[in-house]
Amino acid sequence: MHGYRAHPGAHWFPWLHEELAAGGIDVTPRIAQTHAIYSDNDPIVPPQASAALAARLHSTVHVIPHGGHFLTTDGFTTFPAILPILKPAP
Repeated sequence: MHGYRAHPGAHWFPWLHEELAAGGIDVTPRIAQTHAIYSDNDPIVPPQASAALAARLHSTVHVIPHGGHFLTTDGFTTFPAILPILKPAP
């Protein structure tokens, strides 16, 4: 879930942890499936590179239009679009 040089205490990660925990969702790390979430205009990691990695990992792909690199400078202090991906279906 973290990008290069990112860590759980920065960006929108603390917000996401709080949202999931408040909904009773276990946030213990484990891998049952993979999702690749990337932007179509990332200036740091070319979308083609993200797509290639997603294909190698057999990930479900979610492209966020005009998201940049999902940094606070790109306007990302929260990231509600990823909640449906991470929350289990009822």
